[in-house]
Amino acid sequence: MYEDDQDNAEDVVYTGQGGHNLTGDKRQIRDQKLERGNLALKVCHFCDLSILIYFLIISFSFLASIMDCIIQSQELWFVQWDDYIILCKLFVVLWHVSRIL
Repeated sequence: MYEDDQDNAEDVVYTGQGGHNLTGDKRQIRDQKLERGNLALKVCHFCDLSILIYFLIISFSFLASIMDCIIQSQELWFVQWDDYIILCKLFVVLWHVSRIL
């Protein structure tokens, strides 16, 4: 998660994937590209498609929950971060959130 990501319960500003250092610190070292997940988000945005996401929540008591949500993209843009790295940003609205497990 980036320090400028915003989560307001029903709407989220999401920073795309990729371009980070995989050695453990996950520092952003190169531009994010329109491929894989970022490309899928762009296509869903411009085709006005909803997106189904599954995610895992792990609490301090080591209990895990699997959640799903349906999101709708409202805005897609690119920003320059840290003076030279390009990041993909997506403003989404949560339409449905439920607990699976």
